[in-house]
Amino acid sequence: TLGSTKVHVVRMDRSGTDGRDLLIIVNKVDEAELLDVLSSVTRGDSALLDAARIEAGQPRFGIDFTQANIPLEAGLAGRAINFNKGCYPGQEVICRINSLGAPARRLVRLSVSAEQAPEPGSLLFRDGQEVGYITSAVRSQRLGPVAAMGYLGKRHCEQGTTLQVGEANAETDAQVVAAV
Repeated sequence: TLGSTKVHVVRMDRSGTDGRDLLIIVNKVDEAELLDVLSSVTRGDSALLDAARIEAGQPRFGIDFTQANIPLEAGLAGRAINFNKGCYPGQEVICRINSLGAPARRLVRLSVSAEQAPEPGSLLFRDGQEVGYITSAVRSQRLGPVAAMGYLGKRHCEQGTTLQVGEANAETDAQVVAAV
């Protein structure tokens, strides 16, 4: 409880670290009391959380994982798919891709050598050929200077692979840190 309000604490690894979300039933809240209790909680802002999320390779729905993706591409099979469950929409496609070993593209963490974070949708090239795109990027102290996530064709996901960002002969390089 926080004050007199009952809350549920849910473990959420949004940034690759042990984090917690509070679920609060809104119609049973003494709002003034709850805000008073929460005001003493140390917290960061959404930009810090987003940076930690990208550095840790935690995809966010609507940004790094959309309706155009399947969970296997975003490294979410362990959290989003139960291969022992009965029938579900898309089961045949998911099982076929899983039995082949890997989807055609994968979400990867990238370290980008740029002063500014590239825009989402920026294309990624290797040997003059388009091989993927960036989904999110942020200035990073840990992976410096810019940490990013993006999708690459499965032949280009190996750690250390060097890519060009924006155009085939761009000076801005990105290196694959790891598949998500």
